Amino acid sequence: GRPGGDEGIRHRLRGDRHPRTLEAQKLLGTALVEMGRLEEGRAHLADGLALARASLGAEHSTTAGLLTDLGRCLMIMGRFAESEPIHQELIPILDRQPSLENTHTVRARFQLAVARLEQARFDEAEALARRALELSAEHTLAGDWFPCKIAVLLGNLSWIQGRFEEAEPLLDSGYRGLHAKFGAGHVETRF
Repeated sequence: GRPGGDEGIRHRLRGDRHPRTLEAQKLLGTALVEMGRLEEGRAHLADGLALARASLGAEHSTTAGLLTDLGRCLMIMGRFAESEPIHQELIPILDRQPSLENTHTVRARFQLAVARLEQARFDEAEALARRALELSAEHTLAGDWFPCKIAVLLGNLSWIQGRFEEAEPLLDSGYRGLHAKFGAGHVETRF
C-alpha cells in the first residue's frame, strides 16, 4: 500500500525517488528494525536502497545511509554473510567522501569486523576493528560511547585468540564505558 502520514505526503508530492522520500523510507525501515519488526524493516531498507542506487547513484549520502542501516539490520538478524558485501561496498564510498558523517565510516568498519568475527576470520576482523578505533579517536565527540563498543570487540577478539593479557584491559575499559553510559541491563552493555 501507499505510505501514510508524513511519509505519504512526501511520496505524493515528490515521488518515490526524491531524496527526502528515500530518507523517509530509510527512517521508517530503521524504526521498524528498532521495534523488532526486522523483516519488514529490512524490506523497506532494501527497496529504498534499490531506488536510491537507481535515482541518486552509489555515492549519494542517502544511498550510503541506506547501506549502513540495511547492513546493520542484516547483522541484527544474524545474516552476517549477507551483510558483508554491503559493508564492503559502503566503506570505499565513505572513504571517498569525507563530507559524509564520519560515524558512518567507523560503524561500517565495526559492523564488517563483527561479520568477519562471526565467520572466524579473526585477523581481518581485528584489522577492521583497530582501524575503526583509530578513526573514532579522530572523529568522536567527547562522551561518545562507540569507542567503548569497539574496545569490547577488540577485547573479545584478543580473548578468542588466547591473548588474555591484551584482552583484559580492552574488555574492562569497554564495559566500564558502556555501563557508565547505558547501565547494566541495556542491550549495548550486553554486547
